[in-house]
Amino acid sequence: MPRVVLYQPQIPPNTGNVARTCAATATQLHLIEPLGFQIDDRQLRRAGLDYWPLVPLTLHSDLPAFLAHQRARGGRLIALSSHAAQSYEKIALVGFSLGGNISLKSVGEQAAHPAVKAAVAVSSPVDLASCARLLDEDPRNQLYLHRFLRTLKAKTLLKARRFPELRDRLNSSDGVNAVRTIREFDNRITAPVHGFADAEDYWARASALPHLAQIQISSLLLSAKDDPLLGEASFPEDIARHSPHFHLEAPAHGGHVGFLDFQAGLQPWSERRVRMFLDNLGL
Repeated sequence: MPRVVLYQPQIPPNTGNVARTCAATATQLHLIEPLGFQIDDRQLRRAGLDYWPLVPLTLHSDLPAFLAHQRARGGRLIALSSHAAQSYEKIALVGFSLGGNISLKSVGEQAAHPAVKAAVAVSSPVDLASCARLLDEDPRNQLYLHRFLRTLKAKTLLKARRFPELRDRLNSSDGVNAVRTIREFDNRITAPVHGFADAEDYWARASALPHLAQIQISSLLLSAKDDPLLGEASFPEDIARHSPHFHLEAPAHGGHVGFLDFQAGLQPWSERRVRMFLDNLGL
């Protein structure tokens, strides 16, 4: 059963309308404080009519409290925002590396918002498992692996200052500093903190690859064959061959989010290609 979560709602009548729908459909409503009103606000209850006592309501003191509740309960968390659609009639999602994987997964896993007309991913690991193994096991990637893990560890320790549950999981700085591979990091940090069983579960459920064939808007995956971080599964040629909406371009050279044009002052030619793709769609 889906649940509805409102993050720091400010308008009582809008929240009351959502609450009325939740009551009528027996859907749990979660409100994350601080709120822009009091729960006994007359406008809130007027919008909720006489359904308000029937609303299955849970209040959370802040976002970390809700996320802790979410991890304990499990299930997917889908974040939505209406701000972009209010300002733009046509929206294109453009993501780089892991951000591109998220962009493609979002438009393949479910129908895109009507305002979202296209999605582009550059150097994106759409199959996280094969990419993590390649990063961990290929000797050519060891320098990058060490640098990448160093930044991940630093960010984790920084976040632990704000989130007690993460600090408790780490126990000490040695807990995360002892990590030597992406698998170890995802097993110890990423998976449990975000509600996954382990690294394999996270890689499987967070990868765009299983959803690419279901994409119904024009989409482009631009990845170089010499990208040292992408495994073979991140070049889904067969899916692109049979899909009218998903397109794959895999030039021989470009590295990972590189695509340097030595004749244009080392400017990435990938940005021009993305712009051309969107221009051809009238975006």
